[in-house]
Parts: sequence; structure tokens; C-alpha cells
Amino acid sequence: PRYGRFIDDLLGATLARVEGQEVFRALAERYPNLELKNLEMEYREGIVFRLIVEMLTSLN
Repeated sequence: PRYGRFIDDLLGATLARVEGQEVFRALAERYPNLELKNLEMEYREGIVFRLIVEMLTSLN
């Protein structure tokens, strides 16, 4: 077994969460009319996070 891996996973998960927040913030800033077309998204289970399979949007 690899000892100390938990901290690596924890840091990686935190970084991925922050990156995801920044992506959505940048999209909202660049495309103020961006809207989700379907709030009931399909997810797939990942190792740490649920992963969005598809996100339908519109630029009205």
C-alpha cells in the first residue's frame, strides 16, 4: 500500500473543485446570456466527484 496518498487525493480534489468553479465563473462573465437548458443533468460516478455527462446550454 502507498502511505500518505490520502493527502494527495484531498489536494487534487480541492484543486479540481476550484478549477471547476473558475471555469463556470469565466463562462458566466464572458457569456452573460448563458443559460442551462436542462437542470436535470445526467451524472456519472467518478473516483472523487460526480461527473456531468452532458450539460445543455443556450446563448440567448
